Amino acid sequence: MHAGQAVPDPWGLGRYARVLRRRWVVLLVCAALGAGLGAAYAALRPSTATAAAMVNLNVISQDPFDLQREPSGLIDAQTEVQTVRSSEVVSRAAEKLGDTTPGELRSGLRAEVYPDATVLRLTYTAGSVQEAVAGADRIAVEFLAYRGNLARQRVANAVEQLSRRRDLLRDDVLAATREIAEAPPGSRAAGAAAQERDILNTEIEELLLRIGALSAIETTGGTVITTASDIGATTGQSPSVIVGGGLLAGLLLGLVLAFARDALDGRVRDEEDLVAAGSAPLLATLPQDLHLPARGAEQDALLRVWQFLGAALAARATPAEEHRVLAVLDATGRDDAEAGLPTLGAALTLAAAGQDGGAELVLVGVPQHRMRTLATELHLEPDPAVPAGDPAAGTVSYRSTRHPQLRVRWLDPHGGEAGALSRFGDALTQREALAARTVVCLGPAAGSAGRMVAARVADAVLVVTRTGRTRRADLAAAVADVVAVEGQVLGTLDVHGRPRPDREHARGRRGAPTDDESSAAPASPVDAAGDAGATGDAVRTRA
Repeated sequence: MHAGQAVPDPWGLGRYARVLRRRWVVLLVCAALGAGLGAAYAALRPSTATAAAMVNLNVISQDPFDLQREPSGLIDAQTEVQTVRSSEVVSRAAEKLGDTTPGELRSGLRAEVYPDATVLRLTYTAGSVQEAVAGADRIAVEFLAYRGNLARQRVANAVEQLSRRRDLLRDDVLAATREIAEAPPGSRAAGAAAQERDILNTEIEELLLRIGALSAIETTGGTVITTASDIGATTGQSPSVIVGGGLLAGLLLGLVLAFARDALDGRVRDEEDLVAAGSAPLLATLPQDLHLPARGAEQDALLRVWQFLGAALAARATPAEEHRVLAVLDATGRDDAEAGLPTLGAALTLAAAGQDGGAELVLVGVPQHRMRTLATELHLEPDPAVPAGDPAAGTVSYRSTRHPQLRVRWLDPHGGEAGALSRFGDALTQREALAARTVVCLGPAAGSAGRMVAARVADAVLVVTRTGRTRRADLAAAVADVVAVEGQVLGTLDVHGRPRPDREHARGRRGAPTDDESSAAPASPVDAAGDAGATGDAVRTRA
C-alpha cells in the first residue's frame, strides 16, 4: 500500500451505494417477488368485513348508586366476555339471523371490556359488510337480553325465598294472636305471646324491606350505546396496501441478501477493493482483447504506466539507472492469464520501445500455445544476435521483424518451474544484459516463488486484475509476496471483455490435431536450437 493512502471506511455511505449499484439485480428480483406475492395474496384471499357495537353494562346491585365503589369495580370483565360468547347468546343470535350457524358466529366474535369502565365492545367478522353489521347488532341485543333475563331470574328467586319466609312469619303471628286471646288477661302466657308477636312483626317488617329493595333493582342488561349500523364495517386491507407491503418487504429482503451476497463474494469489484488489498491505485482499464500495436487511448494508458513508474521511483529517491524493469503479475485467474497476459506485456514493452528505444519482453511460465499466438502477432523469429543456447538452459530469444527494437525472451515452463525461475533471476540480476525498458510477464505457472523473485529484482510490480473475476484473496496473496521481499507495487491494470479465441489452443484441448507446429514459434528451446532457421521462415510465412 502506498504511503498516505487512506484505508476505506467499510461502513461509509459510499460503500453502501456501491454495493447497491453492484447488486441491483438482487434488489430488483426481491422487490418484484415481494410485490408479486402481495398481489397474489390480495387476489386469492377471502373478502372479510368487521363490524363493532358498543354496549353500556348496567350494574346489577341493591345500591347501584353507592359511591364507596366505582361501578366498573362491580363488573367482572372476564365473566361478561364469556357471557357474550355463551351458547345461549350465540344460539339465539344465530336463530334470529337465520343464515349462519352458532359455530360461525362464535369464530368471528370478539369482545372486550374497557378498563375502568362499564363499556363493552364486541366485534364480528363476516364475509360481507351486511353480514358483519347484522351479526354485531344481533349479538349485542341478544347479549343484553340474556344478561337482563339472568338478573331478573336471580332477583325473582331471592324475592320468592323471602316471600315464603314472610308467609311463615305471618302464620306465626296469627298463632301468637290466638294465644293472647285465649290466655287470661295479664297472665304470664298472654305476656309471652304478646312479646313473641312483636318479634315476629319486626322480622316481617325487615323481610318486607328486603323484598322491596330487591324489587327495586334495575334488571335490564344494559343499553346499546352505538350500533354497528351507525359505525359501519371495515373491510380488510386494500389490494394496493398489500402490494405495497409486499414490495417493501421484498426491498428489505433484497437489501439483506445484497449485502450478504456482497460480503460472501470474494471477487474484486471496485477500486476500494484494490485499496484494501494494497494494489491501488488503478492506473488504467484496458480490453483483454488488446490488439498490437496499441493505439489511441490504449497507447496513452500504457505510456502513463511508464510515466507513473518514473514518478514513483523519483518520489522514493531511487538513483537514476540506465535500465528499468517492470514486473507484471497475474491476478486475473488462470484462464484469463493464459489468454491475455502475454499480449498485455507485449503492449507495455512496445509502448516503452516507442518512448525510449530498446525494450525487452521476458515471458516466464507462458504456455506454448500462447507463445505461438504472440509470435504471429509480433512476427517473431530467433534473434540472430543471441546464440541458440543450450537446450538444458530452457531459454529462447526472439527479435520482432515488425518492431526491430523489441526483443522477446521466453523461459520454457516445460524445463521445470524451479529451473525456469532460477534462470529468470539470474538473467534479471545481470543488468548489463537487459534493454533500457524490460517487462517481465509471469504466467499462471509462476506461483508465489516467481512473484517474489520478480518483486526482488524489478524496480516495481504492476498487478493485472479483472473486475468481477479476480479473487480478493488471490490479489492480497500476490501483494503479500511482493511486500515480503520489500518490493513496490506500482498499481493495478484492470482488463475487461473476453479474450480472442485461440484456434490452435481450442482445437488442442478438444484433442484435435493442430496445424503444423513448425509454422509457429518453437515449442521448446530444444526446437529452437535445432531448427532456428526453419522456425524463422515459418513465422514470417504465418505473419
